[in-house]
Amino acid sequence: MGFALLALIAASACRRQADEGIAASGSLRGANVLLVTIDTLRQDRVGAYGNANGLTPTLDRLASSGVRFAHAFTPAPLTLPAHASILTGLLPRRHGIHNNTSFRLDLAVVYAGLGRADEARTVFHQLLDRNPAAATTWFNLGLFELQTRRLSEAVAAFRRATAIEPSYGEAWQALGAALLNSNRPEAIDAWRTAERILPRDYDLLFNLAMVLADSDMPAEAIPYLQRFAREAPSERYARNIARVRATLARLERRQP
Repeated sequence: MGFALLALIAASACRRQADEGIAASGSLRGANVLLVTIDTLRQDRVGAYGNANGLTPTLDRLASSGVRFAHAFTPAPLTLPAHASILTGLLPRRHGIHNNTSFRLDLAVVYAGLGRADEARTVFHQLLDRNPAAATTWFNLGLFELQTRRLSEAVAAFRRATAIEPSYGEAWQALGAALLNSNRPEAIDAWRTAERILPRDYDLLFNLAMVLADSDMPAEAIPYLQRFAREAPSERYARNIARVRATLARLERRQP
């Protein structure tokens, strides 16, 4: 299924010269944003992309006065998952929309992304009233509560998700993050479980290793530090690898 997207900043008040650099935080507040999404539109049917038949004059005018991207990528070739990602900035595995039949969960995620907390929470709980065994919904509710800094509610939601689906690595990882400041031993246990399920999640591996290194059982960090230093892609984790190696050397010097 094809998918085309034009995102246009339409307010003349927010126009900037190209050499002004990145806008300061909040400087575009109040700007008008027009989001146009068109399902199953082929690129070669749009004039701005070379079609000479005049099929899309309005889109062509918008493109000529704005920015036209030569390449665009979607996290999912389906309407609802793609729109949920557009409106929340999350990948499908994070927002939980994987098909075109999960509209109410999509609505809850969109409300959360828009900062409409009460409406988002209401939709999440309506969904859970209908299907209390939906691990993904509990996970998304936990992420939402974590974002709104309701940590006890986030922990409760992540616990439900992991109880329903014990192999839900992302939920164990999120549970550890929610517990880190209030119950570090339990957070470490949650991250250990997540790491067994998601052994190639190097962000998780780094966090687990460094938290253990600063705990009262630093020797247990060594295998995780060694594996991170050995396996993590250097092009992405160069600074983390240097930090891990320094921590590893410090801990190894302490070993009898």
